[in-house]
Order: sequence, then C-alpha cells, then structure tokens
Amino acid sequence: MTEIFTAYINSKNRISGTDSKFTYKIEFPPNSTYNRVCVNSIKIPKSYNLISEPDNYFILKEGASESKIYINEGNCGRKDFVRLIERNMNLISPNRWKYTIDYAGIGEIDDGKLTFRVTGNNSQPALIMVNGLFEQLGFDRGSTTVFEGNKLRSANQILFQAEDTLFLHSDMIKNSKRSVLQHIFVSGSPAFSGIIWECQNEFLNCKPLDGLSELVSFTLTDEDDYPMNLNGQNMVIVLSFYNVKKEQAN
Repeated sequence: MTEIFTAYINSKNRISGTDSKFTYKIEFPPNSTYNRVCVNSIKIPKSYNLISEPDNYFILKEGASESKIYINEGNCGRKDFVRLIERNMNLISPNRWKYTIDYAGIGEIDDGKLTFRVTGNNSQPALIMVNGLFEQLGFDRGSTTVFEGNKLRSANQILFQAEDTLFLHSDMIKNSKRSVLQHIFVSGSPAFSGIIWECQNEFLNCKPLDGLSELVSFTLTDEDDYPMNLNGQNMVIVLSFYNVKKEQAN
C-alpha cells in the first residue's frame, strides 16, 4: 500500500456547519483514483463540557408533581456538583421537601456512589433520568428510581470524566452504516486542553472510499452518535489517501 496524497482538514476552514459537524472541500490532484483513506492523526480540543445543554437536567417527582432540576453547562468535580444539585433540588422541590446528598468522606471506603435523603415529605419521591446527568448521578439513562424509607442510593458508580469515547464519522466511507472513519479513546487530557490521536497501523486503519468527491462531510460524536459541542474551538484532521489494487486489498 503506497501513500499517494495527504489532506490537512481544519474545521475552521469549512464550507458550512460547525467545528464538530461540517462540510469541507478537499482539493485532490487531477485524475485521482484513490480507493482507500486513513486518518493519520487528529487534534481535538477538549473544549466540550462534562455537562452540556440541552441535556443538563433530570426530573424530581414528588407525588403527582414533577420538576426539572437543572445545573449550568460546564465542568466541575464531585464536591461542587453534589452541592449544586442539592441546592437546586431544595429550591425547586414542588412541595418544599428538604434534600441532602452525601458520599464517602475522609477515612471511609469510597464506593463512588451518592446517597440521597429527604425529610418533611408525606410520600416517597423519585428521580427520573432523561438524556443528561445520569452518569454523574449514578443512574441509568431513562430510569425512574423511587426513594425507600426516605433514602436513595446511586445504582451505579458516578462518572466525572467528560466524554471519553469519540467517533469521527464521514460520508466518504463505503459500506458502513455508522460511517465511522475513526474511533478515539480519550484519557489523561484535562478540560480545556487538547486530545492528540496518531495512527499506529495505517493498513489496519484504512477504510474503503465510497467514490471520490471534493465535498466531504465530517461529524465528531460521542458513543451514542450525539454531535460534540466544541464551543467554538477547531479540530484538525490529517488524512492519507491511497490507491490499493484488488490483490493488495485481499
């Protein structure tokens, strides 16, 4: 497999779209016949947030009353998150019930879960998860969990790592329902820094092209195919295009 052409994609030079979902014009050499593409490297700003709108809420149910509990978009750790959620639950509680949230302290074994307690109530409230905050609160997406004896424990360990599995999609990929050009596992990159991924094996990472078009779409998503919000910061992708003969491909 011989490298023939390298394209440098900068999302800020896009034809249309946003930095994470855009159309880009690639100027191929005349009479190009490439049939494979590989991501050589990619730089993604870790400018996406742990908590993002419009999914920055869950639902508190008290009897027949329901209220959305919001937290502002951004990044925070467990301590600040818990205090903000606790404050907002007490502010928004439909029946003015009182809530506290605790977790393991110094000298205790930390199981990574939260404990919710309620007082002043005449029935058991419930927490309803929608599409956001469920990982930080320790519940499943779409779940409804009812307090028992005025107490509720997280079902799962909490997670305060901003999205750690990313997928780069493109319409140039052939025979792929999800059009995944490259997957990227993120670790060790703090908020407001950058994520650097480099290809270790071009042969294994190359994908067959669905024809050759100058106008190409790219979308950066999470593991559930939701586009990432890079908050105005651009990403850079380096692509290599090849012409692989049939006998080489086999």
